[in-house]
Amino acid sequence: MSKHIVKIEDFKDYEHQTILAATSDSPKKIIQKTYLRQISPGRHELVNVIEVWRLGKLITSTSHLQLAIAAYNKI
Repeated sequence: MSKHIVKIEDFKDYEHQTILAATSDSPKKIIQKTYLRQISPGRHELVNVIEVWRLGKLITSTSHLQLAIAAYNKI
């Protein structure tokens, strides 16, 4: 069995974005952002934030997909 040791220092600037929904007729989109946050010395957590954008402006930012979908459908 092989082991690979992951050092948290390798991920301290980690950020990932995924477009969950987008339209071309009226430019709006839902983006999920994941990043690593230090909560105390030696303790880290992954944070997921879902943002709704329209015409390059942030409409809402939440951690709940259902709230993001409701805001997306409203605009």
